[in-house]
Amino acid sequence: MRGPLRLLREVQGDLPRWLRLPGDHLLLLVVSVPGGHSHRARPVPRHVQSGRGAAVVYLAIGVQCLLGTVFVVSSWAKLVGRNSFREFVTSVDDLGLLPIRWVRPVACLVVGGELGVCGLLLVRAVDVAYLLAVFLLIAFATAIALTRRRGVSATCRCFGASTAPFGPRHIVRNGVLAAAALVAAFGPQTTARAGAGGTAVAMLAGLLVGVVVVTLDDILDVLRPSPVRPWPSTGTRSRAHG
Repeated sequence: MRGPLRLLREVQGDLPRWLRLPGDHLLLLVVSVPGGHSHRARPVPRHVQSGRGAAVVYLAIGVQCLLGTVFVVSSWAKLVGRNSFREFVTSVDDLGLLPIRWVRPVACLVVGGELGVCGLLLVRAVDVAYLLAVFLLIAFATAIALTRRRGVSATCRCFGASTAPFGPRHIVRNGVLAAAALVAAFGPQTTARAGAGGTAVAMLAGLLVGVVVVTLDDILDVLRPSPVRPWPSTGTRSRAHG
């Protein structure tokens, strides 16, 4: 405060007596000017900062559980059972996008990549898991789009045996999952800590959304109205007896 007060007093010395201010008025003027020490920017309250940071943490936890559920079920369905992997290899060949000699190696890479995402999430290498998941999901969406563009009718065996043909919903599903992984990977960073209750809710939400994603084809089959079949005719022709 001494600097501004001294400067004002020097300026007042050159003014007429009737324009000079008392010392207490000078002090009030100094602490009231914009940019003075009394107008410091107010920090964001701690509870607001922690609330925003916790929301980011809970979002990341939910995305991790979502991706973990999807890729665990996907890889499990391709490996469990005597013919599961063989049928998956056949479905890859049905896409008609690869030479026959590349079909089985690519199928192995797909399953290995899905298991890799699960393993990276378990060891907390989440950033690498996000990027690997994005790569796989974009590759899946691209393969489906190319298959549909070529007019090839192929079924979705992403989560085991299914009779549902590839459609726009499968492209959208993979795109939404890839977007969620990108948001979690490159979203705002925070050092906030998640509470036990919020963590449980985020994990449950991610698990439930993952179950919906995995069973989406079955859900749509149940909700799709069945075709109306005509009632059989109950009338009988009269036969003439001679």
